[in-house]
Amino acid sequence: MNSSSELPLLSLRAFLALAHPDEVHYKTHLEVPNFVMRAVPYMLLMLGIEYVLISKRKVGRMRLNDGVSSVVSGILSRLSPKYYEKYVMIFYVYVYENYKVVDLSSHYYFEYFLTFIVVDFFYYWFHRMCHEVNFFWAMHQVHHSSEDYNLTTALRQSMFQGFFGFLTSLPMALFISPPIFVVQSMFNLLFQFWIHTEQVKNIGWLEYIINNPSAHRVHHGRNPYCIDKNYAGTLMIWDYLFGTYQKENEKVYYGLVSPLSSWDPIHTQLLYFRHIFKNMLSNVSLKHWFNCIFKGPGWTPENGYNNPIPEVETPVQIYDNDSHLWGYNVYAAINVLILLAISAVISDDASVFVFLLYHSYIILSVYIIMAELESRSWAIKAELMRNLATVTFIIIFKNFCMYTTNSSVNALRLIAGVFTFNVIILYTWHKRNLKKFK
Repeated sequence: MNSSSELPLLSLRAFLALAHPDEVHYKTHLEVPNFVMRAVPYMLLMLGIEYVLISKRKVGRMRLNDGVSSVVSGILSRLSPKYYEKYVMIFYVYVYENYKVVDLSSHYYFEYFLTFIVVDFFYYWFHRMCHEVNFFWAMHQVHHSSEDYNLTTALRQSMFQGFFGFLTSLPMALFISPPIFVVQSMFNLLFQFWIHTEQVKNIGWLEYIINNPSAHRVHHGRNPYCIDKNYAGTLMIWDYLFGTYQKENEKVYYGLVSPLSSWDPIHTQLLYFRHIFKNMLSNVSLKHWFNCIFKGPGWTPENGYNNPIPEVETPVQIYDNDSHLWGYNVYAAINVLILLAISAVISDDASVFVFLLYHSYIILSVYIIMAELESRSWAIKAELMRNLATVTFIIIFKNFCMYTTNSSVNALRLIAGVFTFNVIILYTWHKRNLKKFK
């Protein structure tokens, strides 16, 4: 178990895949730090470095509005685990303690490296299922919805996918101890952050062993040759073994086959579920409903799988609703970072009611902020009211807000000050009519 003073350096090593097995040897899964949330500062640093490289090299693209949209999806994706992870892990622990077929705890190093391989193997098949089964694609398409490919894309995640990923991992409870399972699951996720970039062309012979930016660019492509390829998490061997590897050839165009034209995070999260439901309504029969849910995204009720993947029309017209002031993009980015901080400091000891209250606030906030980026006529007034309500709540119910440490008191005071400044900015912009609304 690590002291609090050692955690920042350990979190950095974990983020860089350099943590030694002895550093992450825990007796129970409850002792395992949340390495994903602790890696956020390093992710933001890498985003800054990538932005500088994109500006200097003129390779790739990083738009503030698209990046904010990705970070918002990342925030939403980290809300639901606070509800389900503890309950899924209770089930995982129960299965392990009562039904495990082998106890590897006395062989820690062997179990550690075996878990690394098994977690990656399970990830490959769950990831592949997310592309080849409609119900799972409805969740995973969020991650593929950006037409840019940079490190912010790694943060663009589904609110619902993590829950089903946990469920499909339950067979590992038969032989993998809970703490090592939790550690390796987070390490597998963290490894995949750096591969979402166009700044690294290739990594030489290592591309045959580990997942890499070139292979993952293909995975995110909507060119016909890219569809359903390169599902690897960490190790490329699974794509070679199961025939899904594709080398990067012609220029890759990113996003969905039918591109998304919205910054609305709720719309993005629910878009494909609506599509499935609409198809289900076209024929009321169990067989048809089964097909709509469990067939692949290329299947339609009319033509089955006889639907060719459309070629990408060039020049590509990307969605970029940029009718707003550049300052509004910055404003949105700052406020999204504040929401990220708020979501990070909510204590796991808080009640379900407090979770629901905080998370309802975060969901409403991101919806309003992204509506501003789409120049919705009501958004600036709604944002003004949100800021006023936030300041009022912090002042009146500051004791209620404290479900973390004393340092959070100062953080909330700072946030109250920022929101007060927001009110001044919003009121000034509104009075001067600097915003054009639809």
